[in-house]
Amino acid sequence: MPKQVEVAAEEEGLLARRTSQDSLDIERGNGAAHDVRERRRDGEAAGEKARRSGLLAALLYGSTSITITFFNKAVFFVWHFDFPVTISLLQVSLSLLFFVAMHVHGTIQLPALSLRMVGMAAPLAIFWCLNVLSGIFTLQYMSIPMFSTLRRLTTLIVLIGEHVLLRKYATQPVWIAVIVMTLGALVAGVSDLDFNPMGYMCVTINNVCTAAYLLLIQITKRDLQVSNLQLLFLMNLCSLPFLAVTCLIFDAQLVLHYSYLRNPSFLLVLLCSCVQAFVLNYATFLCTTLNSGVTTSITGQMSKLVTMTVGLFLFVNTTYTAMNLAGLLIGLVSSFWYAYIKFAENRAGGGGGG
Repeated sequence: MPKQVEVAAEEEGLLARRTSQDSLDIERGNGAAHDVRERRRDGEAAGEKARRSGLLAALLYGSTSITITFFNKAVFFVWHFDFPVTISLLQVSLSLLFFVAMHVHGTIQLPALSLRMVGMAAPLAIFWCLNVLSGIFTLQYMSIPMFSTLRRLTTLIVLIGEHVLLRKYATQPVWIAVIVMTLGALVAGVSDLDFNPMGYMCVTINNVCTAAYLLLIQITKRDLQVSNLQLLFLMNLCSLPFLAVTCLIFDAQLVLHYSYLRNPSFLLVLLCSCVQAFVLNYATFLCTTLNSGVTTSITGQMSKLVTMTVGLFLFVNTTYTAMNLAGLLIGLVSSFWYAYIKFAENRAGGGGGG
């Protein structure tokens, strides 16, 4: 009898231990499941935050690219200040002053300069200078709607560059949308009654330099491991000597004799152009690194909806044909098509490199 009691007690003890172990396993399992759910929620929150940041960067870039186009056009078309190198030098100088002020205030930390760092940032600075100067020169020879349309050719160059240099592979719908956009630009260009060879040469150079600039932003930031603002500082710093020497050679004497040099209204327009140049450059870096070079290019093209529409009425020294307007419309529709494709790809969690 005592033996039976002992056996029963052992069985009860074994059962209690098993029950306790099972409870512990359940608690551990629930804890692990809870951790998985927490990590999933954190990942979803981070993904949503990244999408919002990318969208805000694109909106900032798009809106600033609209306003700076009109201010630059006003500087040339209204005030006849035909000194693009001087404008670029003022924009760079003001940007560097902003950087120094933010560094002193403690808002940003400027990088410790080295020959290696300057050498790696120099190509980016060169293509930025060529991009800005060719863009400003183009506005002197071409209407805003035509300029906006032909600038869409940049997107195809960037798409090819990202495919070859960065191994970012866009999907077939993205390629189709970009090709249609390019065809629209060609149709508009062929039927341009105000054809100016100098304007078309400048916009071609502008497209190539913009594409190289967008690609180099991604490559240089990856290689230097710096922030967007630090890279923008390096680019402006490397651009300053080239622009200063060029301005002294070609513009200095003529600018000193410019008739509206002390006109408050002109100076205000010029100041707005310089401030927006700083914002636009930062927005370009932000949009390109948070999204992609192609998305930055497309955002710039979609912003031209406003510049095209307003430009048709504000700057009326331009002649249009039905074919010309059809090319403008094709390019515009294909821009929105691309935006829809990227939105659908992002919602699906896929998407190519474009």
